[in-house]
Amino acid sequence: MNEMSTVAQSTELVVESMTAPVLSSSHIQARVNMIQAAIKQIFIKDVHFGIIPGTPKPTLYKPGAEQLLVMFRIAPSDPKIEDLSTADCIRYRVTRGGLSQIDGRFLGAGCGECSSDAEKYKWRRPVCDAEWDETPADRRREVWRKVQGKPMKLKSVRTNPADVANTILKMADKRAFVAMTLLVTGASDAFAQDIEDLPEEVRESVVEETGKPLVQSPARASASAAAPSTAGRETKTFIPKGVQDRVGKGPFKIESPDGILFNTFDEGLADMARDAVMQKLTVVVECEQTKFGLDIKRMTTMPDSAEAVPA
Repeated sequence: MNEMSTVAQSTELVVESMTAPVLSSSHIQARVNMIQAAIKQIFIKDVHFGIIPGTPKPTLYKPGAEQLLVMFRIAPSDPKIEDLSTADCIRYRVTRGGLSQIDGRFLGAGCGECSSDAEKYKWRRPVCDAEWDETPADRRREVWRKVQGKPMKLKSVRTNPADVANTILKMADKRAFVAMTLLVTGASDAFAQDIEDLPEEVRESVVEETGKPLVQSPARASASAAAPSTAGRETKTFIPKGVQDRVGKGPFKIESPDGILFNTFDEGLADMARDAVMQKLTVVVECEQTKFGLDIKRMTTMPDSAEAVPA
């Protein structure tokens, strides 16, 4: 049976499974086939999913979760938001349910949480040494960080929690949305979640504990196992001036102080750049010149988030 016939047969079984009281092994296999077909034919690396070096599975991004819900005709419920904030911490817990668009049945729910006490939101780089000196002792610190692979002791001061409140809420909702999608579509065997949100040091510990080698995305399963070439790429270091939202199907545009625009379709990278704008953090951008302009292949923030989303 050729690939086209397999997908067609799987589609029929998936449609049948949407109203079946009990799913057979054929129904379940059909759903797996549909997910694999979507990854291969529709999903775009660094838009719908990403690969974190050393992790066993690709990480599902919100645009990819949205496509899976469309494919299985599942409607996300309105977010249920719990405000767990205190006077010195913004914290939200969000729950998202999934409902069948066929008959309205509740299919499952996912929960996500985010807090301004998380390392990447709690601290920022001081504007200057004078700000560091004038900051109360309990609102500043020196901490060891990896900067371009080398350990370095850096100064940081506390972020005003209110400045990151909207980002915290958006991140909690994104995590709940993706968690719900993985649960109700049964896609957890193909994707991981939230690994890209972990600080680099924590992420390395997770990778070490799994003891598993990097697994290529199913969309690239037939591709060469060699590491991606970095030929033709260049590195830029700057404090972002602003982030332009997507227009239609176009990319986000991250603007440098000298007006250069860097393109990305990755909402996670755009959020990272917005945080850098707000907290005046320096970003290190690895980019490549294409016919559409400078496309971001990798970006890290310095000094505090130490977070990378690789191509």
